[in-house]
Amino acid sequence: MSSISEFIEIIRNEGMRNYTPSFFYAEVTRDYPNIELKFNDMTLKKEQIKYTSWIKFLCEGYITENANGPESHRHKIKDKKLKKGDTILIKFDGDSVLILDRVVV
Repeated sequence: MSSISEFIEIIRNEGMRNYTPSFFYAEVTRDYPNIELKFNDMTLKKEQIKYTSWIKFLCEGYITENANGPESHRHKIKDKKLKKGDTILIKFDGDSVLILDRVVV
């Protein structure tokens, strides 16, 4: 071995051999709430899917209220349900999927 940089390169190459990325793209093939996803050659069913709180708010809407005094107000985040054809960012662990966000172009 002629240099430390060659040795570091060998270590990096070996470490990348079994690396699997954490995040993937999937396609919604059935609308929320009976959602299904297509990921690689798999169909993921509603029972296998988990949601971040952001995606839950996106799909079901969310209301914030401030009822303190004369300046009370209310906000509603519009619901934009996940629908067939949407591309989403997921984290896949082999048994279940966590939907992180909808991908927009």
